[in-house]
Amino acid sequence: MKPKKKKKKEQTDNNEDTQNQEEGQSDLQKFVQTALRQPRGGIYEQLLSQFLAQAVIVTDPLKRIKIVCEAALLIPEKERGDLAVDYEQVNMLNRVANALLNSVTRKDLDFGVDVVSIPWGFGYTEENFKEFIEPWVECQPNYWPYLLKKHVEFSQDRYGQVKIVKIIETPTWSFLYEVCACLTHVGYNTVKNAFAAWAIPKVQLYLAELTQVVSPSLYAEVIGLYRRNSKGSYAEKVKEAAKPVEAPADET
Repeated sequence: MKPKKKKKKEQTDNNEDTQNQEEGQSDLQKFVQTALRQPRGGIYEQLLSQFLAQAVIVTDPLKRIKIVCEAALLIPEKERGDLAVDYEQVNMLNRVANALLNSVTRKDLDFGVDVVSIPWGFGYTEENFKEFIEPWVECQPNYWPYLLKKHVEFSQDRYGQVKIVKIIETPTWSFLYEVCACLTHVGYNTVKNAFAAWAIPKVQLYLAELTQVVSPSLYAEVIGLYRRNSKGSYAEKVKEAAKPVEAPADET
């Protein structure tokens, strides 16, 4: 009799999973059907409203920065004159947020540690450092010093112990570029949080400015759709995708 009960329970669980999936698909279909219907302001205004709604719902500050920047860039150049938006700064915010969102983690085979690298997406020059990094990089991130190639000389004894023998004097901008290629998980979060703390106040002002471009009723409608709390809803998908990066439990 016990195997039959177990089978019955599995069937019940499967039925519940199927029902939840169907509810999620139905909810998403309703969202798409509602979102794509022709609004008074046209598809362009609808699309912009969706960007702005995502920026309100998303919890990851880097994703909020990127979404608001993408919304600002969606505005045609001929219509940007009346907006209190610094588009040079928007370009800078967008590129830095994109780089931080696409960090790469690898295992260093020599030292057996996890290394996080930030692919900045621009040339590692002093000019680019001053434009994209210097305004917000008031932090000292943790990194793996033994992985520095251009700024540190080290030696190993016969037991494999590593010792730094010389620190090569180089400009701060050059040093920080290499540091950002060999960060610890905590170091990456330090860099990310430093940028977010500097950028979010600016992005919030841009978000408020951009909401004036769309009709209040349409924006409120889209916000309501994103905030629906049913299983499988699009809002839940956005929140799930926005979980912040967490350092491993064993890292100090």
